[in-house]
Formats: sequence, C-alpha cells, structure tokens
Amino acid sequence: MDEFIKSINAQVSIGASVNMQNSKKVTFFSFQRGVGLRGVTEVWPQNHEEGYTDLFAKTHVAFAELALAAAALGALWLAYAPTPTQMFFARSVTGIAGAGWV
Repeated sequence: MDEFIKSINAQVSIGASVNMQNSKKVTFFSFQRGVGLRGVTEVWPQNHEEGYTDLFAKTHVAFAELALAAAALGALWLAYAPTPTQMFFARSVTGIAGAGWV
C-alpha cells in the first residue's frame, strides 16, 4: 500500500494525468455488524462488543461528514456563483451531498 500511495503522490506532484480507464474503483457498501462472523448468531448483536462495531460506526460517520462538507461547499458555491455554469457545478456538488444521505 505504501508503494501505491507513493506512486499516486508522484503522479500528482509532477502534474501527470491519471488514466481513469486503468484506475481501480472502490465501492462503499454497508453491512450489518455481525455478518459473516462465526459464533455471532445475529446480524445486529445486542452486545455491542461483538461484530464489526467500530468499523460500522466509523465508516458511516465518515460518509456523513463527507456529505455535510459537500452540502456546505455546494451551498456557499451556489450563493456566490457569478455565472450559470458555476451554478450548474455548485448544484452538482449539492446533488452529491444529497446522495450521501440515501
């Protein structure tokens, strides 16, 4: 992973463009805390020490924070957009924020 990060930083620092067709994609998906764990019989265990509790909580908090940041950025951009094109892009950012709450 460290080599991957170094290669990304090297490309960005020299201004190289990233070929999106060859880039790997990451998909965020949600799952219950107890899914796939041996010995955990419920997907939502009553005991909060069982399952992937921290992973579940931290990923959802991070996703919500990203949506809040996008909403704030989009709202400010919309308020100060001088042209219709700027308004279009600002509205796209607020759309991304809305998708974060789905």
